[in-house]
Amino acid sequence: MQGTYAKPILYFGHYKENQVVDKGNSTYEVGKQNVTFGALQIELGHQWVFSDKFLLDLYWGFGYGADNKKDAYQYDPGNRLL
Repeated sequence: MQGTYAKPILYFGHYKENQVVDKGNSTYEVGKQNVTFGALQIELGHQWVFSDKFLLDLYWGFGYGADNKKDAYQYDPGNRLL
């Protein structure tokens, strides 16, 4: 298994998070946000096998990712807006 390669990688995920949103007039509301994300990455590399016991693998990659996360003001217990 020695040689040059190109490896496509597809990432996909979904999670929910609680957010504290500043509603103005020093009032805050806790809301839930559903976030879905995905990315496509391509790795290009080369690997060498030495004596069937040691593997050296050099690679680099590039890709693109996107999500539907909405920005919101965050509130922390120290009364500071983040």
